[in-house]
Amino acid sequence: MVAVTVRIPEQFLLSAQASAPRTLCDVLTETAMNFPDAPAIDDGDQVLSYTQLLAVVRRAAARLGDAGVGRGSRVGIRMPSGSRDLYVAILS
Repeated sequence: MVAVTVRIPEQFLLSAQASAPRTLCDVLTETAMNFPDAPAIDDGDQVLSYTQLLAVVRRAAARLGDAGVGRGSRVGIRMPSGSRDLYVAILS
């Protein structure tokens, strides 16, 4: 068996330019800071701005924490697709 060395051209080695890792909640928080009054969720019944969505998510996360759910816990969610409550539950 012959070992083959493959050199990747420098122009394709761009990992140093990648953004720092971040979570979906990091993205939500940053977006709420940059665009607080922009619509975040419109389920056809109600529109929530990013500020409102973040507040609802934080309250729901606090309730989950009070129930013993913590970072890394697995939680099952069963709700109709496209509902505002589904997105809030996922983000919480």
